[in-house]
Amino acid sequence: PSSAPLERVYGPNREPFLTTVRTFGRDIAIGTALFVPLYFGARWLEKLLLSLGFTPASTPTSLVPSRGVGDLFLAFVLVIVVAISEETIFRGYLLLRFRPLLRSTVLALLIASGIFALGHGYEGSEGVLTVGTIGAVFGAVYLWRRSLVAPAAGGCGPRGGGAGGRR
Repeated sequence: PSSAPLERVYGPNREPFLTTVRTFGRDIAIGTALFVPLYFGARWLEKLLLSLGFTPASTPTSLVPSRGVGDLFLAFVLVIVVAISEETIFRGYLLLRFRPLLRSTVLALLIASGIFALGHGYEGSEGVLTVGTIGAVFGAVYLWRRSLVAPAAGGCGPRGGGAGGRR
């Protein structure tokens, strides 16, 4: 067994779901690099879905931040907390629980991404499909890297903070 402290956190079937100290920086870089393609991909998909008649999100004006320094700091912290929480629940837990139950990684990925997307129903049908697609990409990155760090870092961008400020 390794002495790296982060390697001691495991999911079902003893699969690591965090990272190793050795790969932490690489996982952050991969997640950060996901921002550009996912940002533009999400924008393209949103426009396509809207042109096909899917419903857009309604933006509640009472929740728009004032853009003061305190509000921006709070938004920054919130984006990080939400990204870590979503990745832990939907990729680190649900995906790993569905995979042995369904005996299919692809089906588990699609169902976990679908459940993730339904939680964004307030974004309209266009937002649900876009978020579901991004969730599937994050799930694939998690399966590839065997770490939640890369998708959590990516979640701070496209829909969490970067594309989340889309409207």
